Amino acid sequence: MSLSFYHILLLLLLSFLPSLSADDSCSSYTFSTDESFASCIDLSHLNAALHWTYAPKPGTLRVAFRASQVQHGWVAWGINPIAMKMVGTQALVAFRHSNGSMISYGTSIDSYAPLMSPGELTLPIYNLLADYVNKEMIIYATLGLWNTSEVNLVWQVGDKVENDLPQRHEVSGENLKSVGTISFS
Repeated sequence: MSLSFYHILLLLLLSFLPSLSADDSCSSYTFSTDESFASCIDLSHLNAALHWTYAPKPGTLRVAFRASQVQHGWVAWGINPIAMKMVGTQALVAFRHSNGSMISYGTSIDSYAPLMSPGELTLPIYNLLADYVNKEMIIYATLGLWNTSEVNLVWQVGDKVENDLPQRHEVSGENLKSVGTISFS
């Protein structure tokens, strides 16, 4: 009887996994920069994907975070070194600046109502840039990481930017579920 319970539990858990065809999988995506990555994952919420290449020595993580977004919205992706939650996240933000260009910068999420203005991060960030291609915002960056095999991820989208600052995202549904972990081992 306990064996059938575990089979049922496994089937229930599998039914919640998103179904992907080869056409909408992150592995078939081609970047306009022609950059390629060693790994990728279609994230479970907000129609987003993360592509990465991890180099244990010298301890760098090259990423491209993509999320569907309208031109006047914003996207963010980050690592929380402490927990799988928003507060404490070292985030990378991207949006279309009022001058028409795509911009990206780092910001530390220190509350549930962050200012989302540029700020210093605890992780070194290199080669940070943003792009808008085929109704997706993309953040490219190289991060310096501590010696780790797994990190907590947080990602988000919002539909409003005012005075060149992202405004509050929705606080329901998928916006509250956009956390996870990735393992490099």
